[in-house]
Amino acid sequence: MLGELAEHALAVAKDLSQRMRECEDTGQAVALADAFHKASRVVRLTLALDFKLDRDATRDDREAAKIEAETAQVRAAEAIVAERPAPRAPTPIEARKERVGNLLYR
Repeated sequence: MLGELAEHALAVAKDLSQRMRECEDTGQAVALADAFHKASRVVRLTLALDFKLDRDATRDDREAAKIEAETAQVRAAEAIVAERPAPRAPTPIEARKERVGNLLYR
């Protein structure tokens, strides 16, 4: 729709420009120049909006891909952690050996 609007506004601007050049009445020339200015502004704003929407869509696609990649990395890390065996509690003998070793190395 924006493309069609830009095409129609451009056609109107061209027509107004042609009429303005052919006009001999100063008042009518001023009115045509004002109308041309407004029509050309519509073309510029429409094209700028179309460009902005395209740029925003591209940025959103990049951000979605980045989020998807980060999610995949998190899932891979979670899978690796899930594969590890759960740490076992030390037996009473191992716990006592560790306490004695810590006291000796202090």
